[in-house]
Amino acid sequence: MNIRIVILLIFSFSLKASIPDSLQIVIEKSKTVDEKLRNLNLLADYYLTADYVKARKIAFEALKLSKNAKKIKNISDIYINIGNSYYYEGLLDSTLAYYKKSYELFLKTNDTLEIASAINRLGLIFRVKNDYQKAYSYFMQSLELNKKINNTKGIADLYNNLGIISERLGKEEEAIKYYQKSLRLYKTLPEKRNYIYDIASVTNNIASYYSNREVYDSAFFYIRKAIHLHIKLNNKVDLCTSYNNYGHLFYFLGNTDSALFYFNKSLNLAKEINVKKEEFFALKNLASIYRERKQYAIAKEMLYSALAIQLEVGSPYNLSEIYLSLSNLFSDLKMCDSSFFYYKKHVVLKDSVLSAKMYAQIHQIKENYEILQRDKKIILLKKNAEIKNTYNKLLIAIIAIVVIISLWFLYFLKTKNSILRKNKLLLEQKNKLSKIEIENKEKENKLLAESVKKQNEINRLQKIQYEKELKHKNRELASVTMHILSKNKILSNILNALNKLKKQPELAPDEINKIIKGIKNSISMDADWEQFKMHFDQVNKGFFTKLLNKHPGLTKTDLKLCAYLRMNLSTKEIAQMMNITVAGVHKSKNRLRKKLNIGSDVNITNYLIQF
Repeated sequence: MNIRIVILLIFSFSLKASIPDSLQIVIEKSKTVDEKLRNLNLLADYYLTADYVKARKIAFEALKLSKNAKKIKNISDIYINIGNSYYYEGLLDSTLAYYKKSYELFLKTNDTLEIASAINRLGLIFRVKNDYQKAYSYFMQSLELNKKINNTKGIADLYNNLGIISERLGKEEEAIKYYQKSLRLYKTLPEKRNYIYDIASVTNNIASYYSNREVYDSAFFYIRKAIHLHIKLNNKVDLCTSYNNYGHLFYFLGNTDSALFYFNKSLNLAKEINVKKEEFFALKNLASIYRERKQYAIAKEMLYSALAIQLEVGSPYNLSEIYLSLSNLFSDLKMCDSSFFYYKKHVVLKDSVLSAKMYAQIHQIKENYEILQRDKKIILLKKNAEIKNTYNKLLIAIIAIVVIISLWFLYFLKTKNSILRKNKLLLEQKNKLSKIEIENKEKENKLLAESVKKQNEINRLQKIQYEKELKHKNRELASVTMHILSKNKILSNILNALNKLKKQPELAPDEINKIIKGIKNSISMDADWEQFKMHFDQVNKGFFTKLLNKHPGLTKTDLKLCAYLRMNLSTKEIAQMMNITVAGVHKSKNRLRKKLNIGSDVNITNYLIQF
């Protein structure tokens, strides 16, 4: 847009002219087709949410001029606006058709950013059509392209979209991961108004995610953040929606007082900014609570106010819902005639909505067919022109290729003999080198074979030596074990005999007690254990170290028991070795199982053999 048009716009606004009138003046002053198309697109954008039929009419007017346009983006934007107008009318197939036209145009430009945006739009339509698998596929394609060009904003948008789709597909863990990724990326972007809006949007989605799963603490946390962001942006329209959602959370928890408070906040704000849609939903929610509380007069007043809005706005679906709510209210009041009256209105309007939608779809199919026929003619003419242009280019290319091949052939003939001579010399040199290499290789193999033979002999001798040492250590271990067993057995017998003598009064009990104490000390001497431990560890290759690495909480007594169990000694032998009773051995084994964390179904000896 040039400086004269900008000045003209400012002048128009200063005279309090409406935006459409100002844009119309700019369109009339446009000097080129592309400039006019861009301004027509701006005008269509303006009308989209207010009057989608008028927006579509403007877009089709632009489409007639597009054959002389030079910029593909302007033509593509026309298709997007036509698609958007059908979207607001609920005709998703027509929306998809024009979004595809936009996508096909951008493919010719190799503009990765625009192609990624076009694919994202296709995914959004399939999401609305509830074809979540296709939507997921398109979003993933768009995500890869945005990653390729490092478009942080686009990646964040796609993560948000993938979160919604994953949630619809039941992939709950995946959904929340995508939402959180999206939120993190949005926060890395510069703090501009539109990025804060995106943060608020994904925050709302996270709040809904937790609300749907009845994780109300998290839902409250995120809806509060969304409300804070909407207040920061002074985004009163979305703030109305967030207050409404906040009220719903309290309603689900049975806190109708708080629900009423936030529904009323939504209602008051909607009235302030004159947003009838949000005012309608707030009234409808308030009426539901008052009806539950049996405050029928207030509920009826709210529903009549909501009805008045819908009669003004003219949304047949919402009007049908209000008639149904009024019918239910009068049913509660036992006013059957009024209940039946509004129920009839609900049914008739619901049927008319379905019929109107079917008529619109038939009309749209006809319109699409006519557009398709016209587009086919345009495409055919373009193809003929392209074929002619391609033929001329192909002829020039063939001539150029023939010349290049001829020159290359001459060069090939000239260099062929030189290359053959060089190859012959190289081949002779290679043969000589190969012969030398073969001789060297044979010598190396012979030396290697001798080395392997010597190493095998060394290994054999080492193995024999190791087996001898192992046998010797086993004999020593057995000797130590038998020594301890024999010693302890003899000392135990003496101990028993002294205990009997102790009972005879004529003998000196103090002297006998000293002897008994000395024998007990001898039985539990650590010297025998240390000697046994040393031999045992040598035979069993660091058994105690491995065991303690896995179970560091084992005591010296536990280690003794582990060693005796690994040697497969009987319970009686273990009792003698440890100077305890057989029952004590069983108790010790049970305590050991708990420390080793093994059940009674596991053989403890087999478990210890692995160390």
